[in-house]
Amino acid sequence: MEKVVLSTGNNEYNIIDSNDIVYLLGDGAYTYIHLLNKEKHITCKCLKVIEKELDSPWFFRINQNYLINIKHIKKYKISQPYTLTMMDGEVLLVSRRRKKMFKEKVRYMFKHI
Repeated sequence: MEKVVLSTGNNEYNIIDSNDIVYLLGDGAYTYIHLLNKEKHITCKCLKVIEKELDSPWFFRINQNYLINIKHIKKYKISQPYTLTMMDGEVLLVSRRRKKMFKEKVRYMFKHI
């Protein structure tokens, strides 16, 4: 179980279990973290920095704004538009550029559980 420490910006920090993260949404210098229990956290770190900090094979960048936890994919669609549905019901778009890598990553990760 890997923990992630996220600054809220007002001298407070949230400690979150990375397994509880469904996906992260980057918005400039801020990132919104969506958890399994429907909680949402915001941190003043950009998505690229958090992606490096997580450093987990279970996280995948599906497009410029979203980093998802592959463990929490409910289903995905392989025709245009290429979408996936997360466990919380959110439907996200996989960029055309990352579609092939995404399919390979999902197949690999679930084959090795």
